[in-house]
Amino acid sequence: MNELSPPRLPVETARFLAWLMKVGGMPSLERCKRKWEREGIDVEECIRNLDISVIRIQISRSGEKVVKLVDWAWAAQWVSFHNLSIPHHGQMRRII
Repeated sequence: MNELSPPRLPVETARFLAWLMKVGGMPSLERCKRKWEREGIDVEECIRNLDISVIRIQISRSGEKVVKLVDWAWAAQWVSFHNLSIPHHGQMRRII
């Protein structure tokens, strides 16, 4: 049986996922827009193109729209696939 492989995720979307993982997986939609408009990424369009079971825009308890990364394992696979892993602050070395 030959299974279809999932469509490839653009590297720009994987960069967005890597950033989402770094900032905790639930930043405000406005913060995402401010950050990624400079990079030429329409955050809402990017999220619309993905399945709601992996990432979504929802309303927080305070009434603010947030981007929620639902499936961290899925995101980590794409970040790793594109070699975009972002180290935690403790893993970074200062270059002298």
